[in-house]
Amino acid sequence: MEERINDLLELFYNDFELVTGRDIIEKMGLANKEYLQAYDIRSYYDNTSEISEFFEYFRHILVINPGYDTMSPIWINNNYGLRPKWYRVIQREIKLRTLLDS
Repeated sequence: MEERINDLLELFYNDFELVTGRDIIEKMGLANKEYLQAYDIRSYYDNTSEISEFFEYFRHILVINPGYDTMSPIWINNNYGLRPKWYRVIQREIKLRTLLDS
């Protein structure tokens, strides 16, 4: 799962303030279309084992609902930011990309 760090950080390059749980789950391929549709219509949904393992593993990178004291036990319901160390990594990467593109 360690190789997925770059994929996760890539989600924050365009909007490095907050990313929704849905965006992470969808773009990281953690759930199938049926799961996402069930979430959209608010029928029954829960964490799958793959979703739980992913978010538990990346807790050292992600801040859950930054600025708020509460979080949902259903990972898709939360918003995520980056811990300061990883936020700085993104800032450096953005600067490098900007320099290389110009």
